[in-house]
Amino acid sequence: MRGAGGAEVIALRGSDAVLALVVCADPRPHAASWEWGSLHLQVGQGLGRYRAEQLVQEAREDCFEARLHVREVDPTDSRIYYLTVENERGSDRHYLRLAVRGSYTNGKSHLFYHGSQTRVNYNSLHDHL
Repeated sequence: MRGAGGAEVIALRGSDAVLALVVCADPRPHAASWEWGSLHLQVGQGLGRYRAEQLVQEAREDCFEARLHVREVDPTDSRIYYLTVENERGSDRHYLRLAVRGSYTNGKSHLFYHGSQTRVNYNSLHDHL
């Protein structure tokens, strides 16, 4: 298994954060899950303040986006979050770091850094397995 990733998502304490990774795989992954600390969450499941979306097809063929939503982040959420994807050719693991900073006072703001900071593309299962 090859690990990849390293982008950082920055969120203000008390806000909502979305961790997003794009993976490219052929064939399509049949399983994907997020892990952090002692917790493990399959895509399509939720647990308390955490919700892992199903993989979503991207515009590029054989590429899929995985998202982990974290509601009302606090400093204890600052850590590395791992995404593991599996298909018939094997598995691969990627990661993002969530950094919770400052404080959040505007009840309407929602942070979702989607771009070069958090949208990480990997051709791992497609090209390397």
